[in-house]
Amino acid sequence: ALRQLLTHVPDTVITCDHSHSMPNVSHMLGVCMFADISGFTNLCETYGQMGTDSCGTERLTATLNIYIGKIVEDILMNGGDVLKFAGDALLAMWKCENDDPKDLGLLMNKAIICSLAIQEECDNYMTDVGVLLRVKIALSVGKMHITYIGVQDCKHFDLTGPAVEDVNGAEKWATPGSIILTRLAWVNCDQAMFTHEVMEDGHHFKRSLPSPPYSSCPWLESSDGRLQQIGRRGHRGSARLCFQARSLEGEGCLLSYVSKPVLSKIDHGQDLEWLSEMRQVSVLFINMVLPKKGDQSAWAQQKAFEIIYDNVKRLRGNLNKVFSFDKGCTFLVVFGLPGDKHEDDPTRALMAGHRIIDALHTVLEITHEAIGVTTGRAFCGVVGHRDRHEYTVIGRRVNMAARLMVNYPGILSCDNETFTAAKSKLKKDDFLLLPAKPLKGIAEPGPVREYNRNHE
Repeated sequence: ALRQLLTHVPDTVITCDHSHSMPNVSHMLGVCMFADISGFTNLCETYGQMGTDSCGTERLTATLNIYIGKIVEDILMNGGDVLKFAGDALLAMWKCENDDPKDLGLLMNKAIICSLAIQEECDNYMTDVGVLLRVKIALSVGKMHITYIGVQDCKHFDLTGPAVEDVNGAEKWATPGSIILTRLAWVNCDQAMFTHEVMEDGHHFKRSLPSPPYSSCPWLESSDGRLQQIGRRGHRGSARLCFQARSLEGEGCLLSYVSKPVLSKIDHGQDLEWLSEMRQVSVLFINMVLPKKGDQSAWAQQKAFEIIYDNVKRLRGNLNKVFSFDKGCTFLVVFGLPGDKHEDDPTRALMAGHRIIDALHTVLEITHEAIGVTTGRAFCGVVGHRDRHEYTVIGRRVNMAARLMVNYPGILSCDNETFTAAKSKLKKDDFLLLPAKPLKGIAEPGPVREYNRNHE
C-alpha cells in the first residue's frame, strides 16, 4: 500500500518536512517545465461516443496512459519530478540540490534533452480513432516556492514563484511541436549543444523538431496501456523514498495528499484501473487573486482552502486540484465521483459554489473571486506512468467550467445543463441569464447563467 501511495505523490512532497503546521512554504531554485497536450478532449469525446461504453473507456484509458506515461517516463529518466497532472497538461521540476546556482546549467541541459525526447517520441501522434495528439513545451529557470495547505485529512500543495510566472509567459509563445525557453533558461544552458531561433519579442527562444506527417510510435503500438506495463521503469529512487516515507507518522502524511476515490480502492485492495470511466459529474473551477507577499499569500491560500474544503466536504464533493497558473490561484472541485454520487449533484455544486464565493468575499486578502460550474460526461480516472500517476478529470465540460470562470469574473456562473438539472430544487429567480460570450475551444456553449441567492 505504501508503494502505491508513493506513485500518487511527487518526490518533492514525499521528502519535505511534514512536521510543520499549515500553511508551510519551502523555497527552491531549479528548472520548471510545462507540457501542454492538445487532442485529449476530442479523444475523450470520440471514445465516449462508441457503442459499448466499457470498450470505449478501456481504449481511451489505454491511449491516455500510454501517451502520458511516455512523457512522464522521459521526465523521470532525466531526473525530473512530475508535480501535477492538470487534465491535458503536466507541470514538472528539476530541483537544484542545496540551491547551488552552478547546478542550473546541468539541470537546464537535462530538461532540454528531455523535452527533445518528448517531442521526438510523442508529438504528432495519430490515434486509432483519427484524433491527432500534439504537445508543446515551455521551460524556465529560477526561484520557486511550494506552499503546503490543508487540514488533517486533506492536504494539497501549490507551486508559485518567478520561474512559474516565466514558464507561463513562455507557454504563450509555444505552438504544437515546439519547445520555448525563457531568456534566463537559454543563458543557463549549454548553447553549443542546441540549435534555436529567437522569438519576435527577443526574450524567448524556440527549439523545434522537424516531424513526419504523423508519428507511428512503435512504443505506443506495442503496449496495452496498463499502468504496470509502460516501458522501462523510471528512476524515482524508490527504496530511498520508501524509507523516508516510513519515517513519517505511519502513512498518514502521504494519505492526506491522495484523492479520496484512489484511497478507497487502495483500502479495498482493488485495481486502480477500475476507477477509469466516463461518468456524469458537476465541475467547479474556483479562481481568486492572492496577495503578492509570500507569507500573506500562504495564509490567504490556507484560508481559501479551509472555506472551500469545508463547504465541499459538507455536500459530499471532492477537491481534486489546486494550482496557480496564468491568472491567480485556482481550485478544481468535482461532484459525482465514485463513493460520492448523488442525483442532485448539480444542485450540490451550485449550493457549494454560492457558499464558497460568499465566504471568500469576506476575506480581505482574497480578491477577484470567480466560479464556473458545468455538468456533463467526463473521463475520470488514474492517468500517467506506473511510477507516477494521479486521479484526474478530462473532458469538454471540464474545460468549459474553466472558461466560464475566466470569462465571467466576479460571479458564480453555470452552464445550461447545470441549470436544467438544478432549477427544480433551487429558486428560479436566483438565476440570471448572462450575455453570450465566445469561449475558447467551446463551439456551442449554450446559455450561461449567474446563480446568486443574494439577488435583490
